[in-house]
Order: sequence, then C-alpha cells, then structure tokens
Amino acid sequence: MNRKQPAATEWSEVGDLLGDLYSIVKRLEEMFPGRKFTPDGHLVGSIGEALAAHMFDLRLLPASAPEHDATTADGKTKVQIKLTQGKSIAIRSEPDHLICATVNFRSCHRGCLQRPRCACLVQSR
Repeated sequence: MNRKQPAATEWSEVGDLLGDLYSIVKRLEEMFPGRKFTPDGHLVGSIGEALAAHMFDLRLLPASAPEHDATTADGKTKVQIKLTQGKSIAIRSEPDHLICATVNFRSCHRGCLQRPRCACLVQSR
C-alpha cells in the first residue's frame, strides 16, 4: 500500500493546491484564446482517488493496480474510484465496488473538495 495519506489538517492544503492549478489553467486559457488547457486523464483520476480516500477512509493501492484503486481500512473491501468533470465515466472491468463522483473544478471554491456534487457507492458483485 502507498505511504500515509495527508492528515485532515493537511487536506486544506490539497484544496489550495488544486485551486492554484485551476487558476493557472484559467490564466493560460486567457493568454491563448481558443485553446483549452483541461486537466484530465491521470491527473483527474489521481485527484479522485485522493478525494475518495480522504472522504471514505480508504487505503490507496499502488498506482495502476488492476481493477481496484483502494481498500477499506480493514482491507476486506476492494473499491474502484472514478472522478469526472463531465457526465460519464468509463470502466474496463467489473470492480467489487465503485465510487463515482463528479466535480466542476472550474467553478470550485476552496472548500468544495470537502463534498463533491455527487458521490455514490455501487456494489458490483
């Protein structure tokens, strides 16, 4: 398993860093009209994993672990985590459990990462 996750007191720094990231994206888009600098792929996936681990007290598995991203604190339940900035997700396999959330980072204020707009836990098997 990965090293210890940030303490609750450090979590506010995560929100600040993500706010900085999206401020940079906004500024680049202002500097280069017509170009999008959309954070996506691994970046959004890792943000989702960190967010879910924090919210649901999960233990993250090593990056790119097959089928699941985390386990519950007791290690008994495996979970796949998906975060989207859009309206859909894609999964390649059928996980034991799935946490899916959506966040609009562009209109995100500093405290918005405490509660994503939508989160659900689905038992697949």
